[in-house]
Amino acid sequence: MNKKTLKMMLISLLSVALLAGCSAKKPQEVEPTEPPVPSVSYEEPAASSDLDNTKEVESQMEQQEAEREENLRSEEQDEQLFQSYIDHIVRSASRLGPVHLGDTLEDVIKNLGDNFTEETIKDDAGFFPEPLALLDYEGQIELWIGKKTNRVVGIKVSTEEFQTDLGFKTGDNANTVIDRYKDLYGEFESPHGGINLGWFEVEKDVVIIFDFIRDDNSRFNPEITPDSKVEYIELIYAWILD
Repeated sequence: MNKKTLKMMLISLLSVALLAGCSAKKPQEVEPTEPPVPSVSYEEPAASSDLDNTKEVESQMEQQEAEREENLRSEEQDEQLFQSYIDHIVRSASRLGPVHLGDTLEDVIKNLGDNFTEETIKDDAGFFPEPLALLDYEGQIELWIGKKTNRVVGIKVSTEEFQTDLGFKTGDNANTVIDRYKDLYGEFESPHGGINLGWFEVEKDVVIIFDFIRDDNSRFNPEITPDSKVEYIELIYAWILD
């Protein structure tokens, strides 16, 4: 091989090497991509059941508001009635022993002491304007006292120690008592109709009751005999009897 041929071979190899290097450095072409399509949210219209539920909730809220307003009106009416009830608890001029209607519990304890038992009077029908307590002094003196007003609304005695304003007591002749009270007071006429024997309205809204048969657990008297006697006496507000 001559020098000219060798030189030509070297030039050819060098050219191939240069071409290969240029080919390696050439950047790769990136194929264009489509731009992302923006997502669009779409809300389905409310189903009919959802609308029905909404209306039902709104109806319940309106009903609750109406009930709340009705309860407020009822509470206001109850408060007005109770205030009217309190206004009727006026200390009576009439008394049994030292106790008057309208006396406070403090007055009672001051006059009678605190040797009593106490129980709540059941009133399932709601006849009384307030809860009442029964104070029992050894079965001889019973007092009804309002638990809210703390005042005496009824007095019942079976002891001779407690006399009426006219000086009558248990053990007295029934005819004598009735004749005397008829001369001074009108017989009490029940709002339900009828005159009850031995009942007298001694002042406005205050009734005294003479009972001649204690064991029958009733305020109502049958026909009396010449020998009938007073077995217990009760002083009470007339509106309690309603």
